[in-house]
Amino acid sequence: MDAVALTHALSTYIEQTCGATRVAVPWAGIDAARLGEGAALVVSGDPCVAHPVLRLAWTDGGHRVSLAVRPEVAGWVSVPMVDGDVLRGGLVRIRSGEAPVGTVAASLPVGRAVRAARDLRDGEPVTPGLVEPMPDADAGAQVVVVARSGDLEIRAPGRLIAASQVGESTRVANLATGVVLRGVLVAPDVVEVGR
Repeated sequence: MDAVALTHALSTYIEQTCGATRVAVPWAGIDAARLGEGAALVVSGDPCVAHPVLRLAWTDGGHRVSLAVRPEVAGWVSVPMVDGDVLRGGLVRIRSGEAPVGTVAASLPVGRAVRAARDLRDGEPVTPGLVEPMPDADAGAQVVVVARSGDLEIRAPGRLIAASQVGESTRVANLATGVVLRGVLVAPDVVEVGR
């Protein structure tokens, strides 16, 4: 086996195992000539970690040979990236980019804007905890507090205690009484209590 074939075998294994979009193998961890001509190489191990140890197995003269190697490899995966610097709480624009294999991308809400949970830099991979869904109503927002009982409906002015999403349980201060209540944000400006 020659160096090109060995590099190709390692690159293909890393691409398939890690979902890599691009792989570089500066050093395979072994001289390809040791594998012999026409060796059918089997690669195993976890290449998705820093400094992977991979097991190479092949047949040489009818004998099965297995060897652990520590190749120098670099792989990249496609992940969402921050598009422009963003201050904490600001709207985050997302673009696609590449990050090192092993980077865990955040699960982004479909069709919803996200905001920065901390200051973010342009080109930073969007990983869990860096963004949060943009709330439908911010903390301190003026809302209408609605309480229903049968055909009776009572409305009062209120203020959200925390940022909330529609359909989510939230706390609201009834401005007429000063009492803090738990309810559900049913619209960006309406909280139903006593549901």
